Amino acid sequence: MSDFRAMFRAAYRDLSDIPYLLDAKSMRMMVDPILDFIDKPTVAFKADEAVMAEAIRDLIADRKHLRHGEWRPSQKRFCEVVEWNDFGKNVFAFKAKKQTPTLVQRTRDFIENEYPKRLEDPATKEYLEKLERGENNPELDQEFFDAWQDQIRTVKDKKLYESWRRHLFDEEVKETDLLCLIVKGVRSLLIKNMDEDGSIPPDAEITVRVKNGEKTSAWSDLNPRLVKLLRLEGQLIEKVLAPHVKFDFGKWLTAKGETRTQSAGANQIEFELSLKTGGEPAKAQVRLFWQPGFSSIALAWPEDVEAFRKAAGDGMVRVAGHHFELKQGAAIGGIPATLSDTSSFVDIAGGEAGATANPADHSVDADFFALIPANLDKAVASRTIEPEVRDIISTAVKSFGKAFGAVMTAIADHPASVYGSGLVEDQAFAFGELCRIARELLGNRTTVRETLLRPIVEFGLLPSSNGQAIVIPAWHPLRLLERRGKALDLAEFIGLAIGSKTTSVDGLERATEVQRAIFAEWFFPKIVSFELKSYGTVEDCAGYSLAVPIDSKVSGEQKLEATAGIACREFMMASDKFIELNPHEEGNFSAALYNADAVSLAGLVAKELEKRMSKKGHLRASLLITHDSSSRLREVYTKQNARLSGENLDERSPRASCRGSASASGGGCPEPGAPFEHRRRVPPRRLLQACQDGVGVRRRRVGGSGGRGRFPERVPTPAPDGFRRGRQHRYQCDRDIHDGIAPAARGRPVQ
Repeated sequence: MSDFRAMFRAAYRDLSDIPYLLDAKSMRMMVDPILDFIDKPTVAFKADEAVMAEAIRDLIADRKHLRHGEWRPSQKRFCEVVEWNDFGKNVFAFKAKKQTPTLVQRTRDFIENEYPKRLEDPATKEYLEKLERGENNPELDQEFFDAWQDQIRTVKDKKLYESWRRHLFDEEVKETDLLCLIVKGVRSLLIKNMDEDGSIPPDAEITVRVKNGEKTSAWSDLNPRLVKLLRLEGQLIEKVLAPHVKFDFGKWLTAKGETRTQSAGANQIEFELSLKTGGEPAKAQVRLFWQPGFSSIALAWPEDVEAFRKAAGDGMVRVAGHHFELKQGAAIGGIPATLSDTSSFVDIAGGEAGATANPADHSVDADFFALIPANLDKAVASRTIEPEVRDIISTAVKSFGKAFGAVMTAIADHPASVYGSGLVEDQAFAFGELCRIARELLGNRTTVRETLLRPIVEFGLLPSSNGQAIVIPAWHPLRLLERRGKALDLAEFIGLAIGSKTTSVDGLERATEVQRAIFAEWFFPKIVSFELKSYGTVEDCAGYSLAVPIDSKVSGEQKLEATAGIACREFMMASDKFIELNPHEEGNFSAALYNADAVSLAGLVAKELEKRMSKKGHLRASLLITHDSSSRLREVYTKQNARLSGENLDERSPRASCRGSASASGGGCPEPGAPFEHRRRVPPRRLLQACQDGVGVRRRRVGGSGGRGRFPERVPTPAPDGFRRGRQHRYQCDRDIHDGIAPAARGRPVQ
């Protein structure tokens, strides 16, 4: 074997033709950059350097004639003329920049290598020439891609297919919630396709297409739970979004997912969002990626619906009380479990899929709609209530049972027609009537509160076995109503965005952010009562919510952090309104956070300020953080530093980060009332770190004299009396919600 290797090495050395130069590492040397360098008109050589450059040119031109063991004149002249250390090293050390082939070049090379005969096809040749000259249009691009995508997808160059998709789609949007994804995608699509006057034709039609939705193989590569979720959610909202939105999902109603891995590709669905005006395709398209998550409780929604359908009969469904188990050590950020990862708790079926309904696994006697009438009969037999009261409540229970059974059965069997009917509103109204009647007739009877009143008002709530948490399921009567309301809001939003003649880019972006905030949060109910204890929601996920006791010491900070985003949005809305009314303040806008106990609030406000300054070049803002309690301020400062891993991100001293003179204590801290300058292009986390370094260890003077301890005038300090989201008649929180949650938005912990 060694003899054969030596023979082939000798043959290669002696007989092979090497038409190029090699560098010190025996790697092929690219000569074009060297020639470009020495031939540049801007490069002025001295007389001797010009001779050296000429010798280099001759050697490069003669490179195809170089052979092992020979010595040609070009080589001899190069060695005699070129001073290596003074000139040659600099020329040959010039490294060529890696030139990335264009999409046209890569596509042409692909066709030439794989399908050389088709390269001579007149249509293909003409299109590639137009693409190279920049004379292509979206319709030609899509036509070419449709004809070649199957071949391009199978080649070894996997990036070529993605390059073509990026060429066709100008922007990518990723979200975990389907409605949030659509509203953000529609915003991007409309902005990119607006006319010069900023308008969208009223006959515009938006098409939402699943990537490769017509191919069975594309669906088999997906998580089967994700496919079921799309099938249910898509059918629920499809007819509501018409006529402005059309779904083109291919085989989504019959195909099945077969991949149960945690890979990103198996747990996301890619959509293509396009626009047609007057029947013609618009120039820009948008890619959407729906990523609910591999272990999110969102995937349990269609499974819960199927569980109710299995236990349905005579127009009714069975609803049995359940408990779920919290895992020891599974607490995340103060929350005993998280809905985004169902493996953090044991669901009602004893698994980790996040199931919240399994009535078929329980006896008929455990059914809510059988248990309440039985308890009413017992109460009459014990003369606790009158027969008339029993009959009234029984009628209300039966009405609610029929309405709830009708809507759950319809969602399971005919989801496409549910939101267009009155089934959802009927069951919500029936549930409200049942609760009202029960409170009126049983509220003053302490003997039946535990057996009758509580089970009625606590319908659908799923407590943990230790009482530390409650799950509000997506099938709760009020959540079903809110889910339908959000779908109607999305349809109205799209209709207004397309049909309005006064739509602007800025207005559309701001409206989208408000709408997205509505879709991401779930409001009905926000505060619940279970076993005479009040619970407040701290996490929302696809219609499900996790609630913890309001008086829980462990959850106090978490509830505070959970409402920090709400407080930030309210704060920035008030700030935007203030700047709108006082445009002259844009050059020196001051914002202050008074007694803000939420650790994340300062960072959220800083990020929002950064966003606004990136959009408005003339906007300058300063942020002041202060607190009456020095110990609390130190605590917040410490926790925020821990969040940032204790790193001083801007690597600057506190004095350089703020304006105002140093304190008399010599500690490098500014005057207590001195705000911080937030300049453009300063990352928000740096701003936050600067704020902490400057005032994090100082206590604000209260009642002091002079200018010390005072804050800038006209500082927006919104303290909303209640939360309003979107349309007031649909998402205005009631007084109970305000009393339980609003104080947290003002920076005070909920007690």
